[in-house]
Amino acid sequence: MLLKLSTLSHLWKRGLGIVTAGAMVISMLPSLSLPVSAAATTKPSLLKAGSVPVSKENFTRNEPFARGTAGCERFRIPALITLQNGDLLATADARYGVADGSDAPDGGGLDSIASVSSDGGKTWYYSFPFYFPDSDGYPGNSTKANATTIIDPGVVEGPDGTIYCIADVNPTGVTTMSGFKSPGAGTGYVDVNGTLRLALTSDYSKSNNRPDEANAGYEYYVGDFDEEGFAPVLNMEDGTPSKYGVDEWYNLYSVENGEYKDTLRQVQVKQESTDEDEPDVMVQQNAFYAGSDLHVYRTGYIMSVESKDHGRTWDNPQILNTQIKKEGETALLVSPGKGTTISNGDITIGFYKTEGGEQASMVYSTDNGSTWQRTENIPATEDYTCSSEDEIVELGDGTLRMFFRRGDYKNPVGALAYADIVKQPDGTYEMGAPKASPASHQTGCNLSAISYSKKIDGKQVILVACPSGVRANGVIHTLLVNDDAEHSMELINTFKIPEGQGGYASFVYSSLTELEDGSLGLLWEPNHYAIRFSKFDISDVIPNKNIEGSTTKINLESGDTFSKVYTYEGNITQAPDNQVVSIGKENTHFAMYDHTSNVASSLDSFSTEANLSLLPSDAEFTFTGSGTTWTIKNKSKKLYLTNDNSAEAFFSTTAANMTVTPTAGQNTFRICKEDGTRYITFNNPNMTFNTNENYTDGDSKYEIVLLEKQDKVSETDTIPGYKQVSSITSGKKYLIAHLQDNKAIILYPTNGTAAQTKLLNPAVSVNNPTLTFTGLGEGYTTAIIDGVRYQIHVTEEYGEADSGCSHSAVIKNALPASCEDEGYSGDKICSLCGGLVESGEEIPSLGGHKWDEGTITKEVSRTEDGVKVYTCQNDVFHKKTEIIYSSAFSLLADACEESEVLIENLDMYESVGAVILQTAYDSAQKALSGKNASRAEMYRLENLLRTAKNALKPKTVETLKEELTQAVTAAQKDAASQGGVSADIWNTFQDALQKASAPVPDDATEEDIWTLLKNLNQALKDLNDAKEMLVAEALATAKNNLAAAVSQAKGIYAKGQGNYTPETWNAFAAAYNAAANPPANADASALKTLLDNLTRAQGNLKQTAPVPQPEPITKKGDILPYKGVDYKVLDVKKLTVSAAKCQNKKAASVTIPATVKINGKSYKVIQIDTNAFKNCTKLKQITIGTNVASIGKNAFQGCKKLGKVTLKGTKLKNIKSGAFKKTSSKMTVKAPKKLKKSQRTALLKKMKKAGMSKKAKIK
Repeated sequence: MLLKLSTLSHLWKRGLGIVTAGAMVISMLPSLSLPVSAAATTKPSLLKAGSVPVSKENFTRNEPFARGTAGCERFRIPALITLQNGDLLATADARYGVADGSDAPDGGGLDSIASVSSDGGKTWYYSFPFYFPDSDGYPGNSTKANATTIIDPGVVEGPDGTIYCIADVNPTGVTTMSGFKSPGAGTGYVDVNGTLRLALTSDYSKSNNRPDEANAGYEYYVGDFDEEGFAPVLNMEDGTPSKYGVDEWYNLYSVENGEYKDTLRQVQVKQESTDEDEPDVMVQQNAFYAGSDLHVYRTGYIMSVESKDHGRTWDNPQILNTQIKKEGETALLVSPGKGTTISNGDITIGFYKTEGGEQASMVYSTDNGSTWQRTENIPATEDYTCSSEDEIVELGDGTLRMFFRRGDYKNPVGALAYADIVKQPDGTYEMGAPKASPASHQTGCNLSAISYSKKIDGKQVILVACPSGVRANGVIHTLLVNDDAEHSMELINTFKIPEGQGGYASFVYSSLTELEDGSLGLLWEPNHYAIRFSKFDISDVIPNKNIEGSTTKINLESGDTFSKVYTYEGNITQAPDNQVVSIGKENTHFAMYDHTSNVASSLDSFSTEANLSLLPSDAEFTFTGSGTTWTIKNKSKKLYLTNDNSAEAFFSTTAANMTVTPTAGQNTFRICKEDGTRYITFNNPNMTFNTNENYTDGDSKYEIVLLEKQDKVSETDTIPGYKQVSSITSGKKYLIAHLQDNKAIILYPTNGTAAQTKLLNPAVSVNNPTLTFTGLGEGYTTAIIDGVRYQIHVTEEYGEADSGCSHSAVIKNALPASCEDEGYSGDKICSLCGGLVESGEEIPSLGGHKWDEGTITKEVSRTEDGVKVYTCQNDVFHKKTEIIYSSAFSLLADACEESEVLIENLDMYESVGAVILQTAYDSAQKALSGKNASRAEMYRLENLLRTAKNALKPKTVETLKEELTQAVTAAQKDAASQGGVSADIWNTFQDALQKASAPVPDDATEEDIWTLLKNLNQALKDLNDAKEMLVAEALATAKNNLAAAVSQAKGIYAKGQGNYTPETWNAFAAAYNAAANPPANADASALKTLLDNLTRAQGNLKQTAPVPQPEPITKKGDILPYKGVDYKVLDVKKLTVSAAKCQNKKAASVTIPATVKINGKSYKVIQIDTNAFKNCTKLKQITIGTNVASIGKNAFQGCKKLGKVTLKGTKLKNIKSGAFKKTSSKMTVKAPKKLKKSQRTALLKKMKKAGMSKKAKIK
């Protein structure tokens, strides 16, 4: 069987490989390191306490804290958060120089390391938020050779994107670990004139004394830090400067004439195993070191550092003792892990104290990290006497839920406990009583909790990572928050972390986070000296719930089936490629039951209620091999049966050969490791699958049944739908079972003797809608069903290619790269022989999401959060929702309102600061009006406003006096004339000018002078505004008057010169053009001039005298058109014409008038000429005037629609032949009433003779 590249990649990704001399070495030891850069294996060379920033040379692959990182062999106490920009930030203890294979102790030479990844955990760049070089490696806990202990970092990102790393910083030899000096009671500070100051002593023997007690022996205290980060060490007796000074890390300096010199040195403490002849290394003295000149009190110090560049650099170290530690407390400790910034902008992180028993509390900041407060402790009760390490999630109504550890490191498994914390009206938080959740965990170990970004069934989802055994068997619990008064929870799933199963210390501390793509990142300890990073798809952690908007990645081999149990609605918005995969739905299957107790040889060991999330198909194992050598894989869980080293860890993600031997004549099998050891057994006393190192002949507990699923149920089935087999076929799937009472107890692919043992009862069927995907052929496809996207990769396995084949290669098993995941180029498979010609290669991922600028789906206000949704430009299904918090919006809005007074009086301040404040104010106003700034941006702008306000410097008295003098001089120019403004404005101006002109008193303050200057400037502004208003009003009137004149003159101009004289017209045209196009900057006076010029020019327009025109001459035969008919002059003297020709052949009606006007004279129309209207086919009626006496030949011939002739007179006597030929058969002639009947008859007769229809009538 060929080993795929993807298998090697998986091992590599899990952090189990190291590249040396070009070879890949595979090991299952989780302490082995990953590839790191050459520089990354070297310890920092910093020789004074401080932080070490990220550098491009210092990186690791796939694991943030691979063994050897920064020269460190051991790491513990993980914390992991997802930053607002999508980066991952991890922190841990760097625990140096411990002997190989031993645990990493809790004290001596520890530093805090951090590592940041921008590519989803593939590459990590490390830094040290806290680094104290007083020791090299682990110096032990002897009185002579010990060092500082920087331990248990907690990390939280504030609302503005500032990251706070908070750790327990302990002076030399101090820690809570056995064998070290326990922290003393109190804060280490003393009250000096009402201010708490860090006390220092030059006598190390007195550093165990409380500084606030009498005769404690502390001669010094630390003064105020300057802008450069230095502070003088002052004498306790009188507050005068000593010869010492410190920086913010409390490195010691000698001070000479105000100059801080780093000349104070001490020997670096060597590692226990270091050769005594090794030369000494000198480091700068520090008040936390035993070997320095000055010493702090030997208690624990809570120190915070900040990063404003996403974990690349760290600065602003601060000791928080005086803010959060009570005077009587000894050890107050950070709860290692992550804090959370809640929706109202408050920063929260867990703490616990040790004095009088461990009790947890919460430290919080309501002012973006400027100050910190602490709640009361979780009250101890009979059931919950202890509370310590904890993590906090926010519920939907703002309640904070603290999940906490509650016992010693070997405490048993018990209920997962929590306490609710509620903010009070006064801004403080009230701690609630402890309660039990429905989930369980090992009560003596750290845990990690998050609120998932998406809901299930409308309910908030809380995920808790913790060990379910004694520092063993890691799980992630899924809890739903109910909508009741108590916010009760229900446990809906427990996911077993595949590689975190086994015996003691197989899963210890952990830190859980949600990545930008909705998957989960887990930083966890597989032992007490190493840390690993794992990623899980949410669909694997919560397998049988539909999480809308999530992505499920399915890898199938052709013929395999993936099943998901949930309330299937069948809303398929994108169907998969039906050549690659088929979708199915099953409604019923056999009931399966969890193992709940150990009742010997009895099925009472199993629950009476079916576990609806269990499917028989999920328990089927594929056997691949031949003879007695087989690999046994459960493809549903992607786990192999290996039974490597514990009955609690039957299954592994790494394949291993197993020996499967049939039992002669019994249809059963014996299953063990390939070397013949570690046999799988069924243990009747506990009713669980277990293991024995060796085989005992004749013992039935070794006899295992294999059941093969049948296509149809028959009476011969061992259990309905399954038959017991006597031989194995490679590639087929079987249930691994023990039969009892007609039921099957089956091996289920989950580690743990109880978890891997399930009862299948064929007599009971459950109705459980199940979505199934069955691989049909190799390929990649996607589907979206009920709002969930499924990315399905179906592969096929191919044997070796035939060496004698000529090969025609095609690509198979290709997988495209995604934003976060690598792809696969595909294998070259021969289409002729079907063998593997060449394996493919891994394709790099797309390098993360490429988000667009986002779309506002809900605007933010002071009372309601806004929502902004980003879409990935690589894959539009990838969405990122950002809450625009109303708390941040209100904070910024308040800051703007508070700045308005300063903005109104900016001239009182020096120009540089004023410009900065104005710029910050404008930016803030833009963000508020746009309502789309992120929470971090709004906090940044608020901080910028606050910083700008604090940086404002008033102008000096001398400067303001000079400006007042200049203002008075300028104002006096306007004092000469009231200029038409109102008396109120004028009098106010005169009063302000008079007061400003008076001598300034010697004791006048900046504000006094500014008031005079401001009042004068305002009065002058009001005066000028009033004058400008008058000017504006005059200008508006002038514009309106000019526009009206231009409008009135436009008609004259448009007609042109006409009869106007050139001289007057040219003057008018010039005046008009000037008035119609006045200059843009013309004032009222200029506009009036234009108006006057136009009015005058228009009034001066003169017309030229008319030239007499000769009368027109009319001649016989002239043709003159008139209303569509041409008329011909017959006799000029008699003034007669004829209708000669119809010009409009389409006319339907024509009137021949009695007379027509020609050159001012009336001519009688006495005849209609030959052919005048011939073939006017559209003509329907003709009206003939009173003077017509004759109609010419063929005058209306062919007017086939002519059906009406109207005669206005009685003169018509002569009608020539053909005049009405081919006119309408329905002709009607209308004659005047005065025409006698006999005349009518005679006239009609003539018309009929001229071609009119015989049916024509005359009226």
